[in-house]
Amino acid sequence: MYGDNLLDGIAKERDQYAIKVMPHKNYFHLPEANQILNLSDHYLTQPTTFDHLYIVDDGGYNKNKVERIKNLRKLYEKSASSIKEKNRYVYLERGKSANPRILSNEKEITDYLASCGFKIINPEHMTFSEIADEIVGCEIVMGVEGSQFTHGLLGVKEGGYVIQLEPPYHFQPTDRPRCESVGVRWGFLVGFENNKGFEIPLDDVKKLLGKIL
Repeated sequence: MYGDNLLDGIAKERDQYAIKVMPHKNYFHLPEANQILNLSDHYLTQPTTFDHLYIVDDGGYNKNKVERIKNLRKLYEKSASSIKEKNRYVYLERGKSANPRILSNEKEITDYLASCGFKIINPEHMTFSEIADEIVGCEIVMGVEGSQFTHGLLGVKEGGYVIQLEPPYHFQPTDRPRCESVGVRWGFLVGFENNKGFEIPLDDVKKLLGKIL
């Protein structure tokens, strides 16, 4: 969502035809996401030849890239209901169709977070715009690291927090510079591997939230 679609923004700026490679898995929110975020829905599905091909050097979070991220955030915000009362804190479940990063004590954590005012949502059971309704303008988005955090990065308010729960066998900090580039703070907790997946001690969650709240 961030890598390919930020390049999509460059194509629009240069009035070029944007085509993309079909994602490696079926993201069922993709058609609605493309519509809401004004992104190309032209994907390559077979071998293709080009007469002219532009390869863009878009490394780092340069000024132009940051503006493209902000544009996606504005479109995402616009898609959310302006009537619904906004959640302050949201926990994003990862969903069963995603790569398994099983947080074995997730219910213990979500029960505690719910007692602290967190709204627990499962993106698999919602449309793209319904997720935006729950996330836009919130102060904290937390959950197991994964692609569902596209919503957190697009919807959390400037000055808010994205907190990712990381398995020790799949530490992924790529969202940190994305968050920092638009004034969103990023944090993480790394768990302990067990025979069911991994575990985050509830005391660690409490300590981290204590620093934020």
